[in-house]
Amino acid sequence: MIRKKTTYLVLFLFAFVISSCAKINENKVRIIFVNKTGFDLNALKVKNKYIGKLKKEDRTHFVAFDKYLFDSGYPIEDFSAKMEGNHCENYPYMSFCATEYYEKTDGDFEMEIHKYEAQGKTYLRLIVSKVY
Repeated sequence: MIRKKTTYLVLFLFAFVISSCAKINENKVRIIFVNKTGFDLNALKVKNKYIGKLKKEDRTHFVAFDKYLFDSGYPIEDFSAKMEGNHCENYPYMSFCATEYYEKTDGDFEMEIHKYEAQGKTYLRLIVSKVY
């Protein structure tokens, strides 16, 4: 009798833990970042979330955010990394009147990180490559 109760208790706790874990990323924006710069990235940070090293052509696992900002389909959150020993930030994004500025609070995306050169300076750009 005690063994049967223990078995039921263990099964109940297991089911409870599994169902709780399934809800962890509910209503989150989850993003896979892919390094398309042609160089290794170090100290990669997106929206103040430290990701670390990302080798060229490598990808992260899903990284979860509570919300993520877009304008006309382009991700506009701050991010930075070190590339070839130099600190690089995202290309300064300028919104114009009548653009579609919005905030996502859920959804799964894949974003490519690209190297971009302008006015003699190297920047990084995020481009949405896939929506799951």
